[in-house]
Amino acid sequence: MKTYRSAQWTVVLIIVIYTAVSYTTTRFRGSELFPFFNWSLFTKVPNEKHDFGLRLLTVDGEPLSEPIYFEEADAWFDEAHSIVAYQAIQQFGSAVREADETTIEEIRPFVESTYLENQTVRYELVRRTYLPISRVQTGAFVNEEVLGQFEVGGAP
Repeated sequence: MKTYRSAQWTVVLIIVIYTAVSYTTTRFRGSELFPFFNWSLFTKVPNEKHDFGLRLLTVDGEPLSEPIYFEEADAWFDEAHSIVAYQAIQQFGSAVREADETTIEEIRPFVESTYLENQTVRYELVRRTYLPISRVQTGAFVNEEVLGQFEVGGAP
């Protein structure tokens, strides 16, 4: 029983010392000292995330009643939920945003022929800003910036 009480007091003492050192270093140094810190790490992490998406305007030459993103278009495209397609769209978006013509010339035909399956499609490349929790719960975006509008024809 004595060993158990000693262990309890040792744990309490470590927690008190850890807290005191953490508070003191933050207060007088103005920053954290590893491994002593004040647990403010996550308050400094930006919550907004960004990605790119293909917003479909027409499919097979037919205008959609409301534009939808490629990942929601599984009625038309087999690869709509593919992580590989998502990554290719991210590369395409980055290239357009950075005006990297060489990468655009490589990635755009790949995305269009592989994932848009040689259909006649008019689409916008959109940079989307979202809050992760809100997007999971509601699907809403904070901001949608159109980077360009593209059209790809069907097979000859």
